[in-house]
Amino acid sequence: MKKLNKAKLLEGDMVDYQDQIFIYHDIDMYFFDSQNKNLLLFSTNDYLVAVAALMKIKDIYNFDKLWNLKITDTMRFNINVKNALYWISGGDREWLQNNMYNNTWDNCSELFIKNFENILYKINEESITLGGCRDAIIKYLALPNIYEFALSKKLLN
Repeated sequence: MKKLNKAKLLEGDMVDYQDQIFIYHDIDMYFFDSQNKNLLLFSTNDYLVAVAALMKIKDIYNFDKLWNLKITDTMRFNINVKNALYWISGGDREWLQNNMYNNTWDNCSELFIKNFENILYKINEESITLGGCRDAIIKYLALPNIYEFALSKKLLN
């Protein structure tokens, strides 16, 4: 987002988690901003991407103020499946450092999208809160499922 829009969001409601994760609220959207080292200066207004990325921070799981946030209809129309799958499949740690995968995200993202996008669309339709979204990702797109798929496509080192 542009600085002007971010400044506008700062005037609204804000959720702060240990000076690492900031969530700004404006009308029926949220803007997620992170200074956490695991997310490498992460920013998005896509709730599905934010949930997938924030799941990389272990000590945030009990932060109910975040997970109880309601998903609005506007938020449902502002999702990017490719970016959400990037974080679900390992995020920066796996794709930028190539710990697990033998290829880049750009070269294999279409395989992940083709296989998992319908699951994400279902999660998007059925989740009421960010916590519900998180729980559905854990249930349907747990890392063992992702890695089993990647193994079947010969994408793992």
